[in-house]
Formats: sequence, C-alpha cells, structure tokens
Amino acid sequence: MVKVKGYSKLQGLGVRPEDVRIRTTAFMDGQSKSKSKSNYSYSTWIRRLIGVALFTYAFIQCFKQIRELTQDFLRHEVIESVSDHIEDFVEPPNFSFCFDLLSTINSTQLLERHPSIITEIEQIRREEPQYHNWSANAIIHDYTKGPRLVFNLTSAEIYDLLPRFKKSLLSCQYLNTNLKLGTCNWTYFTEYFFNQMVCNEFIWHPVNAKPMEEIKFPYDGIKIPGFQNTRFLALYLDLSHLLNVTVMSVMAHSSVEVSWDPESSTLETYPEYGEAKIYGLSYHKTSRKSLPSPYQSNCTDFKDSPYFSRQDCLKNCSVARFINRTSRLPRYAIVRSFDNNKILYDYEERERYQSLIQQLSEYCNKICGTSDCYSEDFSLTVLYSPRQSIQSGKKLIIHIYPPTKPDTAINTSPSLTFQYYFASIGGTLGIWFGFSFYSCLICLFDTTPKLITTIKKLCSHKQTPNKPKIEVNLIEQTEVKQR
Repeated sequence: MVKVKGYSKLQGLGVRPEDVRIRTTAFMDGQSKSKSKSNYSYSTWIRRLIGVALFTYAFIQCFKQIRELTQDFLRHEVIESVSDHIEDFVEPPNFSFCFDLLSTINSTQLLERHPSIITEIEQIRREEPQYHNWSANAIIHDYTKGPRLVFNLTSAEIYDLLPRFKKSLLSCQYLNTNLKLGTCNWTYFTEYFFNQMVCNEFIWHPVNAKPMEEIKFPYDGIKIPGFQNTRFLALYLDLSHLLNVTVMSVMAHSSVEVSWDPESSTLETYPEYGEAKIYGLSYHKTSRKSLPSPYQSNCTDFKDSPYFSRQDCLKNCSVARFINRTSRLPRYAIVRSFDNNKILYDYEERERYQSLIQQLSEYCNKICGTSDCYSEDFSLTVLYSPRQSIQSGKKLIIHIYPPTKPDTAINTSPSLTFQYYFASIGGTLGIWFGFSFYSCLICLFDTTPKLITTIKKLCSHKQTPNKPKIEVNLIEQTEVKQR
C-alpha cells in the first residue's frame, strides 16, 4: 500500500481499506473451502450415499403407508358394536293378536250375503272329484280353494263377515303409569289386515280417546318375573265361537308402525277345545343406529323428512301407487281402512303385476333409501305355557311381562375416524423421520424469529436504493496516478 503525504493512495481513490481486507478475507476463505473439498475422503462419500439411500427408503415407505391410510379413510368402512343398554324408563311396545282370515270368517253369513259363491263351490265339486263330498264350510276354509272364494270380495265385505274381537275378550288388564293394574276392554284395540290375517292391536288407551301421557315405567319399579308378579298385559280369551281357528299369532312392535318382516317379533299360540292354555310371554328390544352416506352403511335419516321410517316412506310411495293403479292390496300392506279394494292373494295375478312392482321399487328405493339410520326390533319369548283341562270351550290366557334382560344396542361407527387418521399419519412420520409434536413446536419456536428477521431484511433491502458497484483495479489506478 502506497502512502502520499500522510494518507493512503487507496483513500484517495475513494476505497476504504476495510473493504480491501474483507474482499481479501473472502478470497482466502474461498481458496480454503476449495482445498477442503478436494480433501474429502472416500469414507465420507460412502456415508453420504448410505444416508441418501436410507432417506429414500424411508420416504418411499412413509409415502406407501400414508397412501394406504388415505385409501382406508376414503373407503368409509364401518364397524358394529353390540352392548347392553339400560334406560331410566321402560317404554313398552304395542301388542297385536292376529287370526287367519280364512279361519275366522263366518261362512254361513258369507253364503247368505253372496249366493254366487255357492255356484263356484258346486263347480269345484264337479271339476275336482276330491272335493265331491266336502261341505261348503270346509271348502271355504280350505287353504287351496278358500282364497279364491273369499279374497274375490272387497276388504270392506270381508271385514263385515268377521266376528268382532269384543266377542272373544272375556277380561283385560294392563299396567298403568302408577304401576297398578287397570281394566281395559275392546275399545283399547284397533283392527287391521296384514298378511291375510285380521289383527287386533292393543294401544294402551281407548281408540277414540287421546292418551293423557306417554306410557313409560321406571326401570327400578319393574321387577323380573318370579320376584314380583308384575304384568304389562293380561288377556282372557274365549275362542269357542271360532270353530276353525287353531292358531293365534302374537306380535310385538313399535307404537308407530307394524313391521313388514315380523318373523322374529311374532310368536304363535295354539288354542284347543277342552283346554285353557296359559302363555307367559316376555319381549326383548334391539335398537340399531347406523351412519348415512358416505359411509358404507348408507342409511337414510328420516328425522327431518315427512316420514318417520323407510317403511312409512315406501307405504306412501310404492304401496299407495300400486293400490291406485290396480285396486289391489299387497299381501304385506297394513290395511286399516276397509274399502272397495281387493287383497292380492294369487301368485299368478301377482306375476301379472311384476313389471309394475319392479318399476315402483326402483323408483321408490331412490327416494326412501335402503335402510333406516335408526330402527327398533322386538322379539317374543315364552316364559311358561301350562295347560288346564276344562269341560267345554276353548280358552286362551295371555300374560305379557316386562323384559327379563337389558335391551341390546347395536351402534355403527367409522372404522377410521379423521382424528385417528391424522394421528396415524403423525405416527408414520415420527417412525421414519423422527417428527413429533414436541419437535415440531421446538422447530417452530426456533425458526420463527429467524424467519421474521429475514423478512425484515428483505423488506428494508427493497426500500433502500442500490449503490453503484465500483469495480476498480487498485494496482492499475495507483500506477496511473504515479505516472
């Protein structure tokens, strides 16, 4: 460095010595780094290759596992859990007592009111020799020829030929909300046709009177049969006038509708002449909760719809349309109003309407769905069934007790919830890369101040104008000055 009159020549050029030292130091650092790069050993490259290979393997495995988790989550699979369910109050179902229409109908009145049936009976005797010696009453109650004779009548005409349930009801008692036995009569029963049967439904209050309060019993007040003789319902029936009745079906169902598939909720009793049969029955309730779309259970929630169940939706959709077009009542339709429509009993006639049934089913299934998000099923069990001999008549005594075991609750839940899906992804990242919630917080706390500082520098750098760069060869300029 050359000095003139007590100051450096570099200062005369407008260049500070500190800048020269900084550039010189940077130049020396670059040379040292290049030398250090050339001094890398063979083992260092091996370690780097192994590290890259392990990272690549970990990344591939992590990606596969996250992809599988995502596929499982998007499948929306469900699982069912079964558990006992005990509520503070027990709400009993309604009970229906059903008789076969052919066995119950009064054949004498049938022949008197519809003389044309006598002509049909004579034709049957002529065409089929096995019925030649059969009486008209026997042919009417025969399950082969009887339906053709009886079900050609309208539902109103059939209903007029049936004996009323009050004729069979000798005594009736039920448990009221005060846990005391009250007296009931035939006005507590409503009638309907179902599956070629006439049913009498016990509804816990007179038909023409509105219920004062909902029928519920405290669970603690209902004891298991055998410890306390508490009965929900006690019926004493005399079926002596029903000569052809050999079976009475008992059904348990909800108070709002009768199930179209009552196999598990139906129990058959068998009255006989010269005996008084006593049936002690109890029921068990099973509730099921499912999940709507997009889950695989794909149920339909009718909570905010004008219908209270899928069956009610189908009844107002397919059943109502079928009756309006054909004037025929489907076999499993719940018929509570008796009019000029006829019961569809014949299989050949049913096949004739098969295309219409298929068309209505496809249309209404789109509206009503395939299943309910909440449903209740009841099953009946026999606790005891003794017999008593009597001199004459056909007596049937039905005692219905509270449930002997807790209700069963079947709940459907997602097999992979979003929380579990998120936690599984976090666990996968933690296994392969060591990430954890704590480490992410530490990284966030350490990175945030540096990030803020960098942003501030960038903003200040954009605001200040750039100084012109002075690229000067210091040695050449010094020589020129000296010359």
